[in-house]
Amino acid sequence: MRRRDSACSELLRSIDHPDTEIVDDLEKGFKLTGWLRSSNLFPKSFSPPQISTSTLESLGPNLNVAAVNRCERNSSLENAKTLLDITIDELDRGWIVEEVDVIDLEEGTILSPRFIIQQGEKSRAIDDFTFSSINSTIGTSEKIVLQGVDEIASLIKHLFTAGIDDLEGRTFDMEAAYRQLAILPSERSKAVICVYDPELDKVRGFTMATMTFGAISSVYSCLRTAAAINNVGCSLLGLPMSSYFDDFTVVTRSELSKSANLAVTTLFDVLGLNLSTSERKNVDFAKVFNALGVSFDLHKEVGDFFRIRNTDQRICELIGRIDEILVANKINGKEAKSLRSRLSFASAQIYGRTTASVLKDLGKYEGSKHRVKLNGNTKLLLRIMRGHLESGMARQVFFGKVDVVHIFTDGSLEGDADSGLVAGLGAVLVDQHGKCIKAFSYEPSQDDVQIVGGKIHQLEILPVIMSCVAFADDISSKFIYIHVDNVAAQSALINAGSVNHSSRSLVYLFLDFEQRLKFVPWISRVASASNIADGPSRSSMDEVESLGAECFTFPKEVFRFIIQEFIKKLDSI
Repeated sequence: MRRRDSACSELLRSIDHPDTEIVDDLEKGFKLTGWLRSSNLFPKSFSPPQISTSTLESLGPNLNVAAVNRCERNSSLENAKTLLDITIDELDRGWIVEEVDVIDLEEGTILSPRFIIQQGEKSRAIDDFTFSSINSTIGTSEKIVLQGVDEIASLIKHLFTAGIDDLEGRTFDMEAAYRQLAILPSERSKAVICVYDPELDKVRGFTMATMTFGAISSVYSCLRTAAAINNVGCSLLGLPMSSYFDDFTVVTRSELSKSANLAVTTLFDVLGLNLSTSERKNVDFAKVFNALGVSFDLHKEVGDFFRIRNTDQRICELIGRIDEILVANKINGKEAKSLRSRLSFASAQIYGRTTASVLKDLGKYEGSKHRVKLNGNTKLLLRIMRGHLESGMARQVFFGKVDVVHIFTDGSLEGDADSGLVAGLGAVLVDQHGKCIKAFSYEPSQDDVQIVGGKIHQLEILPVIMSCVAFADDISSKFIYIHVDNVAAQSALINAGSVNHSSRSLVYLFLDFEQRLKFVPWISRVASASNIADGPSRSSMDEVESLGAECFTFPKEVFRFIIQEFIKKLDSI
């Protein structure tokens, strides 16, 4: 341990690492209770303890009885055997100091019940420090900020932008990260876990020596340690590196991959920390590599972008879960929240925003304590989500120069029921330099107006969809600013949905075009007085024509096609 701590101290001092106390904690052990040390790594945000350590100790006898009862009551035979085997293995590895008698505990000792969860084919032991109220004693002065998928994408984008085309990457996994971090010896009385032994038919207690899954302190301790390692890797070794808990992602030139691999393994060796050597995690640098549950494809594509997609394993797991729910035709709040969270992460790696409606719909079920029947819209949306998981385009991250265009749209509805309503639709395409390129106008019939809903905000969405057809070649694979002069239309387009059935169907049709044409939209509000499409929506092309726009009337047969597609959406949701 001394070799690790002295080397770590020297390295961190040489780069002025902000967390000046991390080496002391690595050497002596981390706290489990009370105020945690400030690392100076994260933004300031104070969260005081809910109870004091002294209050916890006064509640100890009652909490310990409850912990023992919980172990006895919640332990099925199979799970109890597996959990005990995991615990005994940790004792053999030295992660547990000793076994203690839960009936005759020293004063101040707090028991935390241990339970088991399944993560794929792996069983993981979780120590419930929330049940024992140990987590309630924690106070923090910082808000954790993680380096996730977007940070890795940003790192890759920076390297591509710098002209480094031949990139490879891989992730290094710190083996049993929490178990490589010691608990402060004076805190071990709060680190006693209890497990039911089915053969002896009693609850057994064990004192942990290392940080545990389930303690808030473990999260902060692991992140502080990872940040120290990552800072040394970036600052001293010049490694393009990112860390997320116990995962360290490195992206580098293909020709430097071997030296980068040696640098990382040597760094961990010098610090006395272990990297995973399993066949699944100890992989070579590659053009396509997995990290944090997604796959990064570092092939430079025509148009200057690279791809990020969900791993095959994640896709299979989510499709299987969706199928289970559809077959059962029921879901409860806990299941909905879990599925929504997992789908939210997965949908971020799929091009387009169609999945946003699925996530919103699942949110309606999160308050249900019991399983409730799925409505027709939910079943349809889950099937749509299933299809996107199977065949949706991978997320694209652009790093080169991207063309930007602007589309100004307007829908007008004038007159009244007695004199007759007159509707108009128009749009103007403007390049990034402010030059008017194209413009169209169209007068829908009163029947068409009623078909799409008859409201002005629906007529404001319609020319946005028409623009996707009329300007398709000009907006494909570009960043586009869409300027509408109706707040309700803007909100529906931004939120990828609406409570109004007709408006929602129009938005879903727009989302289909968005995904098909692979453009990235930004929806803004423009006042009518500043909207250059105001004239075209009233069949007046004089202004835009004088500004050089190619003006035309939107083809009637194409408009009929859009209405037919809208009706299909309307009938399907």
